[in-house]
Amino acid sequence: MSYMFYAADAFNQNLSGWCVSLITSTPTDFDTSATSWVLAFGEDAGTSLTNAMDIARGGRFQSVPSPYPGGAWYTYDDQTCDYGCMATEYIYWAMTSVLGAQENRAGEIQQEWKLNTKAKVQQMDTAIYQLLTDPQYVFPIVLPDGTYRR
Repeated sequence: MSYMFYAADAFNQNLSGWCVSLITSTPTDFDTSATSWVLAFGEDAGTSLTNAMDIARGGRFQSVPSPYPGGAWYTYDDQTCDYGCMATEYIYWAMTSVLGAQENRAGEIQQEWKLNTKAKVQQMDTAIYQLLTDPQYVFPIVLPDGTYRR
């Protein structure tokens, strides 16, 4: 988790410096007999993360459906993105919305993600909100701004 914001030396709208993809991979030197991280954040179907994603997408789809079911709020449509990639993109959208990074971007991101604020995630996507705010995982609670040493 210490590398989640690696190379994010300043905040920018696309947050391209974030290493969100590391969340869904097993941490280095991880005790493989302890499965809680993989069960929570693994990219395979049936983890806490992908179960939440399946709800957000309106069902479990191994590839991008055309169209997404009505009521889906996560509608990422990159045809080159497999199920695991979709999970990584999903946690990115959810976390950045909870932290406030998407607050003023609703119009720009509606085609992929409709819950651009913490309040919307908390109200509509309770499964991912509970996962991201569970104190055992120690996720950030403040949006990085490039100032890390004072």
